[in-house]
Amino acid sequence: MAPRGSRSQASAGRETRSSALNSKSTSRGGIQKRRAGSTRIDTDGDLDMGTSATRRPRVGASADSKMSSTRSGARGTNSRGVSRAAQTMIKHLNNGENSQLASRISSSANIRSAKSKPISSGPLVYLRVHGLKESKASKNPDGGRADLLAFLERKASAFTSGRQKRHVLIKKSHLVGDYFFIGTSKEDSEELLKVNTFVFAGSPLEIIESDDGLGHNGGKATESKETQELRAKLQSILSQRYLGGTKLLKLDMLATDTELVTLGMFANRDRALKTFKGLMAICDSLFKTAKEKQDAIESISLANNNIDDVTQVESVATTFPQLKNLDMSGNQISNMQGLGRWKGKFRELETIYMVGNPIESMDPNYQASLLEWFPQLQSINGTQLRTPEQIAEQKAAMFPTPIRQNGPDFRDVNGIGENFLLEFFTAYDNDRHGLATRLYDEGSQFSLSIDTTGVRDSKAPPQCLGHLTSKLPET
Repeated sequence: MAPRGSRSQASAGRETRSSALNSKSTSRGGIQKRRAGSTRIDTDGDLDMGTSATRRPRVGASADSKMSSTRSGARGTNSRGVSRAAQTMIKHLNNGENSQLASRISSSANIRSAKSKPISSGPLVYLRVHGLKESKASKNPDGGRADLLAFLERKASAFTSGRQKRHVLIKKSHLVGDYFFIGTSKEDSEELLKVNTFVFAGSPLEIIESDDGLGHNGGKATESKETQELRAKLQSILSQRYLGGTKLLKLDMLATDTELVTLGMFANRDRALKTFKGLMAICDSLFKTAKEKQDAIESISLANNNIDDVTQVESVATTFPQLKNLDMSGNQISNMQGLGRWKGKFRELETIYMVGNPIESMDPNYQASLLEWFPQLQSINGTQLRTPEQIAEQKAAMFPTPIRQNGPDFRDVNGIGENFLLEFFTAYDNDRHGLATRLYDEGSQFSLSIDTTGVRDSKAPPQCLGHLTSKLPET
């Protein structure tokens, strides 16, 4: 056996070990397994039981606990957004003499809390901003929208008055044409209106309230000033070409109109198509209802416009579907295919002029096709081809013939039934005995049908069947 120390040393070692265990049990509690680092080995490699096991403190655990508590304390905030560290600092400062610094820290924390909660009460108020397209920021990939929003919010937030400044927030935005529409709360809109006439990226801004929301519906409010001026000029040209007495809108020879040529409306084919669509859009906007438009314009002249396909003027059919008279003379329509986009439209058209078009010589049956395409058409090139009565008959012939209702069908061959009834009723009234002898025998049977559910007079006496049976012939 390996040598060991003296009993006194062993006793001291046991006392030391027991004291260490007792101190551990008082601090941690319970029995734990010895750690590898708590035992010692002598020079012979045997376990030394006589010395006390000195445990090293868990430095890592205490450091971790301190670090976690520090992190949790740094992250912890109260409901108003002020950190715990700031609360502690304010508490100590309030107890001392630096109360002015404490109030400064408290007010800055409240401002941050107010900025994190923007005002959002009530419905949105919409504003219209002009000047983005003229600014240098319009060349940005997003057209300068993000920069303009940041500019408006920053400048408007600087106007907020009161003890606590708040952050103005734009909740919705939409770009339509030259105008930028924004939606915000009522309180923020008052601050944003103060930014009117401010210069953004070299362009002055114009900010006014808008009744068109975000401008999704379009309309005159979203048009640029140049567009509004052009609309006014085209409307003036249309007013000069309208004859109120005959309800005629003269759109003939548009390419030779000096005012339209000056505006460059017919510089090329695409420009001419857009011009005509614009004229139709203006016509449609001048009337509040379809009935008002129908009563104002009954005839349109498109003569001498070098039209080879009605696709170029198809919008006439959609703008004036109830048109009665149409002049297409002097154009370049060569076949019915050139009129194909109008097939099934102009359901009320009564007169059409096609004089001077190549179709007159290239398609001899074009008039029959026109009568088929336009159900109310009566006159072509001033010649009446059918009357309103004929149109009504053709329309009635299109409906299926109803099945005739002849009523009950009684077929009395040679009048046998009629002669029998006449003879029977006469004999019953005059010679009942002879009638019974001729028509009845011992095997004859009688049947009697009585209505027991019919409505009768409530004051009438009850009926008996004796008077009915007494009138039957005796056999």
